[in-house]
Amino acid sequence: MLLLPFANAGVYFTEVSVMMHDRPQRMRRSHRRVFDFLGLIALAMGVFRLLFIDDYRITTLLLNDRVLTYAMAMAVFAGIVYVTRNRFAIFMLNFLALTELTLELRDHFRDGHGLARDFSMSALWMGYGAMLMIIGFRRRVPFLRCLALALLGVTIFKVFFYDMSELQRVYRIVSFIGLGVLLLAISFAYQRKWLRVAED
Repeated sequence: MLLLPFANAGVYFTEVSVMMHDRPQRMRRSHRRVFDFLGLIALAMGVFRLLFIDDYRITTLLLNDRVLTYAMAMAVFAGIVYVTRNRFAIFMLNFLALTELTLELRDHFRDGHGLARDFSMSALWMGYGAMLMIIGFRRRVPFLRCLALALLGVTIFKVFFYDMSELQRVYRIVSFIGLGVLLLAISFAYQRKWLRVAED
């Protein structure tokens, strides 16, 4: 049976951080810094525990405790983004989402499918980067486009210096083709006038 994310201590800290973040809106300005600091500490503790301490026994892809826990933490950051438009919260929201998807792929190919796992991770990162780029254009958010470019840069590095030596020829060719098509699409998108990007 899947455990509710509220039972996880890491999520508990993230829930406390939301209360800490919301409460200063109803208090005097002199107290806000204190609660902001406490909220930041609580949130950092929750994320640290989620990433480095909590250990999950995964038997089902996507429908498991870890997905629920990450979803709760992502909801916390999504709420902060909605209220404050904070760039660090935007970064953490996407970092947690990509981390969880990568962990799911790793566990799915845990039983000796190393080549397929490496190829799938590159494809996932390219796809996620493309999604961020599209949202960045549609919403006119330069920071999302920067995140997308950074992720694509990491993916290019991985493809050239890791996948090229580890993947079989077929997977290597598909990775290069997918990466090339994606980069051409991004270059085309930046040049098209109908995608006019707002000035930063």
